[in-house]
Amino acid sequence: TVYSYDVAIGFGTRLTDGLALGVAAKYYRSVLSPEPGYLLDLGLLYTVPPLHNQNVINDSVSIGLSVQNIYSQKDYSIGTPFGSFVVKSYLPEYFRLGIAYALRTPPHDESALVPFAVVVTGEYRNLLNSRELTYQGRSFWGVGFETTLFEFLSLRGGATFIPFTSFDGEKDRPAYRFGAGLNLPLHRLGAGIPLVVSINYTVEPLNQIVNSALAGFSEKSSLPAFSLDLRYDANLW
Repeated sequence: TVYSYDVAIGFGTRLTDGLALGVAAKYYRSVLSPEPGYLLDLGLLYTVPPLHNQNVINDSVSIGLSVQNIYSQKDYSIGTPFGSFVVKSYLPEYFRLGIAYALRTPPHDESALVPFAVVVTGEYRNLLNSRELTYQGRSFWGVGFETTLFEFLSLRGGATFIPFTSFDGEKDRPAYRFGAGLNLPLHRLGAGIPLVVSINYTVEPLNQIVNSALAGFSEKSSLPAFSLDLRYDANLW
């Protein structure tokens, strides 16, 4: 069985009005690597002032940039009867630039649930270590959306354009993804704790041409994924 998992802890703070900084440290483990690894993400987010009358709808435009998977190189030693040797392992390290437009209908009072919210996104990713990974391209493009009903049910969809043919799709052709999420704001359910628990399910269609050439993957037409997220939904100070 091939698997991987990671655990992340993040922190964000506002630097100035409209500008925020985020940092995340991650621990990851894969069956393909004998030793765990540690990664770092850094990002900046700028929020443009509202575009419309906020009494009618709440909307905003956000522009963000980040560097993902810093320290992605991992060296580990493998012993053989003829001695030991060092193997270098890499995870993709990205520079990311994105823009998002968010819109929601305001509730009738502060204690009520937001009836409808939608976010539309666009992103450019540059693979910083494409040479080490021996990839033939480094520029990725993507678009997506997420709509949420009454803060509980989220539906998502999107497409990416990749610069090479792989499990995810074909070169310069859109690879589609979709998913759903169940959000449980505990403070709105009477728990008195400002935590939001999110259970997410995502389906990523696989490239049948590539997978059919590899034993054990030929019967899989999609790759499902589950995630469980916890978010502290209040100011720390």
